[in-house]
Amino acid sequence: ICYDHGGTYSTTQYNQYNSACSGKRQTLNKNSNVNLGPSVTATVLQSGYSTDENTKSIVMKLTYNNLNLLFGGDCTSTCEATISPGPLEVYKVHHHGSSGSTSLNFINNIVPDVSVIEVGAGNSYGHPTQQTLDRLTSVGSDIYRTDQGGDITLTSTDGTSYSVKGKNYIAS
Repeated sequence: ICYDHGGTYSTTQYNQYNSACSGKRQTLNKNSNVNLGPSVTATVLQSGYSTDENTKSIVMKLTYNNLNLLFGGDCTSTCEATISPGPLEVYKVHHHGSSGSTSLNFINNIVPDVSVIEVGAGNSYGHPTQQTLDRLTSVGSDIYRTDQGGDITLTSTDGTSYSVKGKNYIAS
């Protein structure tokens, strides 16, 4: 199954995505819950929030027993103001760590133990921004970045304890 916000587009990338899903797309709306297995639930906190294509991402909280993770694509600070997921163990940082997301109010709400920034090395946008890194550091979050450490793997066998494999960013 391919879960998304239900949009349709006329781009090559969309056509490839839609073809790869082979008719198995399922639209998720705000407050949808998806049971992903024993003790694992995904809850949609936001879906298709904006009319701007780049910020229509689904914001999803994944809960595995006592372990809480948040995934939010290109959610901006305006989108973040509409959700309140509470404290998290792991936060996949919105919008590649841009200055337009991961606001201080939001970070103070989620206080993640670990923040993962998916970003390309030497990207032309300058992501992640120092402001975002400073906000994450201010709440004591360990930061992992794909541009510095490549793949990042989170492992948990019981939904309570977990380990992160990858290069930890050390704030300067």
